[in-house]
This record gives sequence, C-alpha cells and structure tokens, in this order.
Amino acid sequence: PISVAADAWPRIHAVEICLEMEGSESQPDTGATQYVNCANQTVARGSRLRMVFRSTYQLRSQGRPSIPPP
Repeated sequence: PISVAADAWPRIHAVEICLEMEGSESQPDTGATQYVNCANQTVARGSRLRMVFRSTYQLRSQGRPSIPPP
C-alpha cells in the first residue's frame, strides 16, 4: 500500500487500480507464456490461468482550489 500525506490529496487527480487474478485449477504449461503483472513486471504464467485488469479513474473535484505543485 502507498500512503499519501493529508496535504497531498488536493493534488491527486486520478488513481490506478490493478487487479491480478489467478485461476484455481492447474492448466497444461504452454512453455514461455508471459504476462505483465500489476507491478509492471513481465513474469511467467506458470501452470495457472492469469488475468490482469487495470483501470485509471479520475477523481472528482471536492470543491477546493488545487494546490500548485512545488
């Protein structure tokens, strides 16, 4: 988890959510099949089905003036 100081929240405009799912059943190994995980690392799929869902969400304004970056 990433912590954010309370005074930094007005400068946050979007968040990225990444969900990495792994199947419960073993599948035949297809060799060198790789995928990009939530840490942006290319890793071997192994013997399980895997899916990564990544979305970026824009946060709504809270009615406060934005603080210019330092």
